[in-house]
Amino acid sequence: MAKQTGIVLFTGKLENQVGYRRNGNYFIRAMAQTVRQTSATRWSAREFGMASQKGRLIRHAIAPLLDMIPDNTCVNRLKSTDQGWE
Repeated sequence: MAKQTGIVLFTGKLENQVGYRRNGNYFIRAMAQTVRQTSATRWSAREFGMASQKGRLIRHAIAPLLDMIPDNTCVNRLKSTDQGWE
């Protein structure tokens, strides 16, 4: 992973390189040459995708009831097991 420091910063795919932004910084990395997936891996990916969609629906439904300021880390705080509740 290399950090982009030039004048022209990009996100997305450019030939075999992928540019992305994380925490306000721009990075670039090489694309994977091959991706091998078994049928079990594909099944798990589908299950994870469906669970993520359902989780999003739940988070959006309860958001007005929470006393939290929404930001980019809100999802992580809602999924965390260390809530400080006793």
